[in-house]
Amino acid sequence: MPGYVLDLRQAASASLATVGGKALNLGRLAAADFPVPPGFCLTTDGYLKAAPPELDAITARLDGAGPDGTRLEKAALSDGDRGLPDDERNRLARRAREAVAAAPVPPDVEAAVREAYAALGSGPVAVRSSATAEDLPFASFAGQQDSFVDVTGADAVVEAVRRCWASLWTDRAVAYRTTNGISHREVGLAVVLQQMVPAGTAGVLFTANPVTGTRT
Repeated sequence: MPGYVLDLRQAASASLATVGGKALNLGRLAAADFPVPPGFCLTTDGYLKAAPPELDAITARLDGAGPDGTRLEKAALSDGDRGLPDDERNRLARRAREAVAAAPVPPDVEAAVREAYAALGSGPVAVRSSATAEDLPFASFAGQQDSFVDVTGADAVVEAVRRCWASLWTDRAVAYRTTNGISHREVGLAVVLQQMVPAGTAGVLFTANPVTGTRT
């Protein structure tokens, strides 16, 4: 499992590039003894190992780069400063999504997930996307990637991981990254797996006004 799986508490001291925003913040909460459901993080190393070779060319195009990776001049772009038009961007996003969904999960990555899931008790879990471009000061990415709840069984868990990886390339996530100037070539996805909690209520707490930033 080295290199692929971290306990959530270990994620607190990991880098954003390794565990993504969601896992990093959950790890910090767990390390501070908040009641965070037990779980683990499949790091971005798993995603990067599974990513198919054709993804490089697709992400370069999404970033407005030429075949050699250099930035295209504005005049060469299809839609001025905005880069690719929406339909072309969505077409490339679909190609990326389908390529990732069709790529096999590397055997050592799958083995690490199955072993960690068994250690967690093999019961129902939430399988949650944790992108490296997520929960940032200037971009939350709320709801841009997919998460799945009440997933039971190792086979279903592995498939949910694959679907999380593919959701890095939803049309909405690609559009959101483009709008915020985040490189598609540099983004990665970790996956959080946590025991399900039979919650009676749920909610969101803001410690600052999400519009103005005021903390009073």
